[in-house]
Amino acid sequence: MIGTVTINPALEKLYFIEDFTVNRLHRLSEVQGVQILPGGKGVDISRLLKNVGLDSIALGLAGGNNGRVLLVELRKTGVTTGFTPTENETRTNIYILDNKNHTLTQINESGSCVDEDDIHLFMDQYERVVQQVDIMVLAGALCPGMDRGFYRELVLIAAEAGCRTFLHASPDILEASLPCGPTCILPDMRMGGLFFGHKLRSPDSCILAGSEIIGRDPDIELVVFSHLVRQDGMLVAVTRNRAMIFKPDDSSYVNLFGFSNAIVAGIVYGMSHQKSFQEAMYYGCAFGYAVTREREKSSPNLDVIKSYLPKIRCCEERSL
Repeated sequence: MIGTVTINPALEKLYFIEDFTVNRLHRLSEVQGVQILPGGKGVDISRLLKNVGLDSIALGLAGGNNGRVLLVELRKTGVTTGFTPTENETRTNIYILDNKNHTLTQINESGSCVDEDDIHLFMDQYERVVQQVDIMVLAGALCPGMDRGFYRELVLIAAEAGCRTFLHASPDILEASLPCGPTCILPDMRMGGLFFGHKLRSPDSCILAGSEIIGRDPDIELVVFSHLVRQDGMLVAVTRNRAMIFKPDDSSYVNLFGFSNAIVAGIVYGMSHQKSFQEAMYYGCAFGYAVTREREKSSPNLDVIKSYLPKIRCCEERSL
């Protein structure tokens, strides 16, 4: 069993607009489609895993009408939910996907501040669930006002329970949380900036940063960088003694919505099937590239995922 934590989930509204242009009116008649989905990184990962036959339990905070809709829609996908109810309204995120120009415009609300009582109730639930799962994925934004190192305590609790952890969040959250000994990390670099003082603009800079992070926190076994996908579809993975650069045979894509979440889901799928980290990376790449070929936000089935595996290449390996 896999666990996921999305402490600050979102009800997502996706507009598909061909040739989206700023500073002009787009009437609803021009919108080719609208999706309303339960969202947030951990939620996405649970949905992706369920669609390939891997059960998970999704945890977090959810409240208000948005929270109710989010949980109803998530349960429709078959995902088990263990969200802690709160009186604060769950946020809304708006996405505009232009598949003609391959652009994605995101408008993400920050979410509501949370009460200490809600956090205590969540922690009680987390401590129960972490005893039942093999891998816990901690992913996404925190609620306003929360300690940026919040995930640190969750990783340490999981470690005491013998549960492996995957941490997928923005650089500021990762920097505030480490060192704490997660099994794997994947920084969310969509906003750019530095990661532990490094500008991650090339595979070399990613490899250097990954090596330094593992040196600081030796319990980390895998660091993955997905933000270079626009550079010929590259993904970079760093372990304690090896760096690997992966590319697909065809690096074209329709959109990159949910790409990094799919990579995490694929790696977790591989880990849960006792694959090595290199083998798990092939699954991560296959999950990731599969979702980039779809017009809408999708959860590909296992047959589709496996069809991508032969198309992934580890084009370079380096000993560290």
